[in-house]
Amino acid sequence: MVLVLAIHSVSAVTAKVPFSMIALIDYVRQKDLPSELKCRQVFPTSGGRSSSLWDVASIPLLLEWLDEHMDESTTNEVFEVQEAFAYGVSAELTRLRTAEKVSANTRATAAAVQERTKSAAAVAQQQMSDLDAKYRVSEQASAVMRVTSQAASRTATALGNSMRFVSAKAMENERVSAAASSVNKLLSLRVKATSSSEDGSSAYSANPSATAAAHGADGAGRSSGAFPGASAAAPAQPAAKMPAIGAQSPAPAAAVPASGAGSPAPMPASSAKIFTLGEEDEHPK
Repeated sequence: MVLVLAIHSVSAVTAKVPFSMIALIDYVRQKDLPSELKCRQVFPTSGGRSSSLWDVASIPLLLEWLDEHMDESTTNEVFEVQEAFAYGVSAELTRLRTAEKVSANTRATAAAVQERTKSAAAVAQQQMSDLDAKYRVSEQASAVMRVTSQAASRTATALGNSMRFVSAKAMENERVSAAASSVNKLLSLRVKATSSSEDGSSAYSANPSATAAAHGADGAGRSSGAFPGASAAAPAQPAAKMPAIGAQSPAPAAAVPASGAGSPAPMPASSAKIFTLGEEDEHPK
C-alpha cells in the first residue's frame, strides 16, 4: 500500500464546505469505496482547495475514482507522501492499518474454517455412503424393522386369540355364565332408571309453567283441606259456646277414683259455685 495525498481544487465555492467534499465524506462513512482504496483522513476547507490522505494499491486507480465520483467543478491531483519524513500521522496510520489487518486475517480464518468444515462434511458423507453400499447397513436395518413389525403383529394377534379363547371357556362354566347374565341385567336396569329420571327432568324443564301451576294447585288444596284422591269434606262441627259472664256453669261430673287409689273424694256438686265479676266474696272472713 502507498500513502497518497490528494488535492481537490474547487472552481466555484458556493458554501462553507464544497459539495464535492461533502460527497467524498459520505462515501467514506458509508464504506462505499473499492477494497484497494483506504481513505485515512479528509481535510475540507471553506476555500478553493481541500485535501485527503489515502492508502492505495495504485495511484492511477485513486485518481480515476476521484474524477468519476466527485463534482465536475473539482480538479483532483494526487501525490505520493514520503511517509518516513511525515509527522503527526504515523500513530494513527499504524492503528488503522493494524485493525484492518486483524479484521482481514479474521475473515480469512473464518472462511478457511468454513471451507474445511464443508470439505470434512462432504468427505464424511461420502464415507458413510461407501460403507452403506459395502455393508448394506440401510438394507439390513430396513429388514430388521420389517421383521420386528411382523413379530409384533403376530404377538398381538396371538394375544387377542388367547383372550377370546379364555373368555369362551369361562362362559362355558354355568356359574360364570349366570354371574355375567346377572351383571348384564343389573346394568340394563340401571340404564333404564337413569333414562327415566332424565326424561322426567326433561319434561319439567320443557314446561316449567305447567309444573309450577300444578304445585300451586296442590298447595291450595292442602291449605283448604282438600287433597287429591280424598273423600268429600266432613261437615263442619259447630263451635262450642262459651258461658256468659255471670252465668252458672254446669257442675263437673264427679271423678271416679281408681280402685285402690287413695285420692280424696271430690267436692259435692251442690257446694260448687262460679264467681262472677262484681260479686263480693261470700266466704266468711
